[in-house]
Amino acid sequence: IVLWVEGVISFFYGRDDALIIRLHPSETTILSGSVSFESIIRESFPDIDLCGNITIISSDSNVNTYALIENEIDIVLDYDTIVALEAVYLSTPVITASMSRYRKANFAITTSSKKEYYDLLKNPSDIIKKNDENKDAILLNMYQYAYWYIYLLNGYFPIDPLFDLERSSDKLTKNNFDERVNQELRMSLDRMLQL
Repeated sequence: IVLWVEGVISFFYGRDDALIIRLHPSETTILSGSVSFESIIRESFPDIDLCGNITIISSDSNVNTYALIENEIDIVLDYDTIVALEAVYLSTPVITASMSRYRKANFAITTSSKKEYYDLLKNPSDIIKKNDENKDAILLNMYQYAYWYIYLLNGYFPIDPLFDLERSSDKLTKNNFDERVNQELRMSLDRMLQL
């Protein structure tokens, strides 16, 4: 993860596009006492605060991540967190940099190489346009994944990051994912995000 973050920061250094790095709040709570990700970033990029287009939001900041995504962020760059699901729910496109648990769920943009990843980052307007054009399909895929993750996972975490969602439950197929289930899921997601 460190190499990915360092690569993304290097990519954005001196560009017109802004990069906001929101460090996970667990660094201040559950992981307090561990080496913080922020300290790793600041050691690798000692002058990062001088770079006008890169902002670091510390793990102890009271910034509302969901409001930030909804109001300030055009694209979420994610490694493998549930923020990807939450961002798509908030209508923000996501690019994942890993073989994430949701890679085959088809709600986040995945790449097969560093070159492809950075080529995507060079054209943010293309990503936003594609997301807008495919919004309904992307949301359906996110709802299917969220349903599996919230209701069916029940403590089982798939070891295979290429988990096949379509085989996980009949309720997740496009033909059987009815509006009632969708409404219940929306209510659950709204509660999760405190909307």
